[in-house]
Order: sequence, then structure tokens, then C-alpha cells
Amino acid sequence: MKKSLIIAASIIVTSACVMAANLQIGTINTQQIIQNYSGAAVVQQELDQKKAQLQEVMKTEQDNLTTEQNALNQLGTKATPDQVKAFQDAQQQFQTDYQTMQQELSQYQQEQMQQLKNTIATATQTVSLTSGYPIVLDSQAVLYGGTNISSQVLKALNGMQSISLDD
Repeated sequence: MKKSLIIAASIIVTSACVMAANLQIGTINTQQIIQNYSGAAVVQQELDQKKAQLQEVMKTEQDNLTTEQNALNQLGTKATPDQVKAFQDAQQQFQTDYQTMQQELSQYQQEQMQQLKNTIATATQTVSLTSGYPIVLDSQAVLYGGTNISSQVLKALNGMQSISLDD
């Protein structure tokens, strides 16, 4: 009985090792793909444009605050408490607006990056299925072995019809 159990266990371990030896593992360099993917460049341009727009809005608000501050400084001691309070409220509103815009930009960036990662994952899955790699890992997680399929994934990405990342 023990002998049969040992033989059965040996057969299972041996067959698992043989199956693992035939298993093809693909690797991708995600950073390299992002750097060379034309869609990522579009996302970066959109982010830069949105950031520039927000900076322009904030510069206008800051210039308005500076004008108000100069007017208060010219009034000196003749400035009423209501005028001082209005200026302080405007400063506080500026800080709130700035934080809100920063949060919106950060959220937008996260959403765009998630869509980009999803697109890369879809292309990776397509390449892995068509090329016979049931397992694909990021190359940073692999110390040795695996076949780098980054260039195939990049070709698949750049060959896709243009996608809208604003959806």
C-alpha cells in the first residue's frame, strides 16, 4: 500500500515537472512599452495640456489677488475691516480652488493611466494567446528565464485602431 502511494506520488510529481518544463512563460517590460507606445504619448500630451490650462486659470486668480492686495496696501489704515475680510476670504478661496484643481488633475491622471494599463493588458493578452504564452509576467518580476514579448505587444498596441482615452 505504501509502495503504491509512493509510486503514485512520484508519477504525479514527475508529470508536473514535465508539464512545467514545457510551459512557455512570456515577459514584458511595461516601462519600455509605455515609453514607446504612441498612445502613451497622446495621454501625456493631454495631461500636459490640461495641466497648462489649470496653471493659466490659477495664474489669473493669483494676479487678481495681487491686484486686490496692492489696492489694500494703498488704502493702508483706511481699509475697512470688511475689505480686509473680503481679501482674506479671497485668499482662502484661492487655496481651496488650487487644492481642488490639483486633486482633479491627479484623478484625471490616474484614470488615464488605468485606461492605458488596461489597453496594454488587452494587447498583452492577445499576443500571449496567439503566441502560445499562457503566462506573462513583468520582466522586473523575473530573475531568469522567460521570453521577452515586449516588442510584439508594442506592435500590437501601435497597430490597434486609435482609441479614445477620454471615454
